[in-house]
Amino acid sequence: MSNVKRNPNYKERKWYTNETFPLLPYITTRKSDEHNTSSFSFHWLFFKIWSRDSFDFELSLVFDPSHWGIGITALLPYLRVVCTIPTHWKVDRVWSKWTSRKPKILKEQYNGR
Repeated sequence: MSNVKRNPNYKERKWYTNETFPLLPYITTRKSDEHNTSSFSFHWLFFKIWSRDSFDFELSLVFDPSHWGIGITALLPYLRVVCTIPTHWKVDRVWSKWTSRKPKILKEQYNGR
């Protein structure tokens, strides 16, 4: 048995508030302390937004089947916004097969040499 102390703010997620595609809005907040700044996050369907500790700008179109899915991500000052539709794990396998670089020996095997 582990002696690790469980975070008192941790809440178990149900099937309808899962990490990938929550059917109900899921909001978390954390108060600041001596080591951390205050933060919040909001997840609902394909929309996610959470606070950050750094000042950045970015706007990206995303096709990343293994992590985000298909959509748009943005970094704004102290805020990250993600609006993506998750994809099935089979899409990741097909995409990786088509786009992965293969070593020379594997290319020769696939080309029938």
